[in-house]
Amino acid sequence: MTSDDARVTRNVMYPSFQELVPGLLDSKIKADDQLREMQEDAAKIRAYYSPRRQFNRWKQSDDGVAWKVAQYTHQNGCCAMCNKAIECKGSHIDHIKPLSKFPELATDLKNLRIACADCNTAKGNKA
Repeated sequence: MTSDDARVTRNVMYPSFQELVPGLLDSKIKADDQLREMQEDAAKIRAYYSPRRQFNRWKQSDDGVAWKVAQYTHQNGCCAMCNKAIECKGSHIDHIKPLSKFPELATDLKNLRIACADCNTAKGNKA
């Protein structure tokens, strides 16, 4: 570093702006890369804990399978919407208040019932 390129204050030499810029740009690029990686990780975490995935994990758990069988029995093997007889296997677990509008009720047992595939599909995200 020459005296033309740097400021001298109390016998301490500071780098000039031109000398600092390449290092600052490199640091910014690294910080941007780290931020992008953290945002991707955050998106994966949000997806993992999304209400739909939370419900699907519960539905496939021992508790979810046991609930479905018990609810099917409680409903006398009938669809809660059209009251037609249905098989437990292939029946749907319906959210009375739709998951898309009430994500906080994803696994609230009071918001779930057994329905035939036709009724549940036709209902869509309507309450």
